[in-house]
Amino acid sequence: INEGAKARTLDLSGTFAPLRQPIAQLGRFHAKWHRDAFLPQDAARAKIDWTMLKTQGRGRFCGVMLHVWNPRGSWWGEGDEKFFVDGEKFPSTIGTGSEDYFGYAWCNPTLFQNAYHNQTISMNNRGHISVNRWHITDNIPFQESFEGAIEKYYANARPTLYAATVYWYQAAGQSDPYTAVPLDQRTGYWGPIQVTKVKGAIEGEDMKILGRTGGNPSPQDLSLFGDGWSSESHLWWIETKPGDTLDLAIPVERAGTYRLKMQLTKAVDYGIVQLSLDGKKLGGPIDLYNNGVVPTGVLDMGMHELTKGRHVLRVEIVGANEKAVKNYMFGLDYIKLEEAAVSGFFSPAILATGSPTR
Repeated sequence: INEGAKARTLDLSGTFAPLRQPIAQLGRFHAKWHRDAFLPQDAARAKIDWTMLKTQGRGRFCGVMLHVWNPRGSWWGEGDEKFFVDGEKFPSTIGTGSEDYFGYAWCNPTLFQNAYHNQTISMNNRGHISVNRWHITDNIPFQESFEGAIEKYYANARPTLYAATVYWYQAAGQSDPYTAVPLDQRTGYWGPIQVTKVKGAIEGEDMKILGRTGGNPSPQDLSLFGDGWSSESHLWWIETKPGDTLDLAIPVERAGTYRLKMQLTKAVDYGIVQLSLDGKKLGGPIDLYNNGVVPTGVLDMGMHELTKGRHVLRVEIVGANEKAVKNYMFGLDYIKLEEAAVSGFFSPAILATGSPTR
């Protein structure tokens, strides 16, 4: 049945053969779409297990298409498959991860097609993902009941959402618990991927690196940690030690008086840094320790008279909080130059030494 707004052309072909046994002895093929149907009632299982199929009676489990809506990105598929046959309290089948179950590894976003498993949609693990697993030679028979689940590590609220079309045979005359799902529940539960970017900001991961005395700076995707970062990423400087410096270029299109603002990242293994602009310290050291990955919020680094051309922001690792894991990392989300009208009562010398507020 076409429930869409457009007419579609569909070509169907089928084969048939004479029955060799009574039809009542043959299983009936089922293919049903659902989203979050018959989730576990047990509190411990409800935290992680997502039900692919739950049914009563006699039959064979034959496979599943899993659709994942993962707009925040990061790897979604560490969860193991679990098959509970005929009322088992502990699954007789428990896997090693979603990627293994669907026939690939290392969260590879590449599309592939094989006989019994494939990945037909991928958006680099961010957005829509569609994977299939067919149990043809390894279909799972059951006599009384079957429950197939897969672990889901990200909550719906993140949002990371699962939907499935599940395939099974069931003996004639037995009930199918899955009713038809209305069109408005099958579509529109996802939306456009929203990435927030601070207007006028110079993204840390885009800044030109002029020099470093140690460590390795590179972009890092932070979508796993929330939406508090501009463009959901930052410049991540790792493998550093006290005394290491990193020089970054700040381009200024025209001379003027600017308020310098920035946002950094805090985490359990981040260091204490001293920032400087063109060789002049921007206030005192900044402690970036926090038990969890969070943005600092906007830091006001004061007013500065800047000439047209390139200026240099230097980051120096000067130590670490006593509670920190001593990896001395640093993360720069963005900097922003806000041109300001300057009163004649302030001299450039005073402007250039504005103290940052944190």
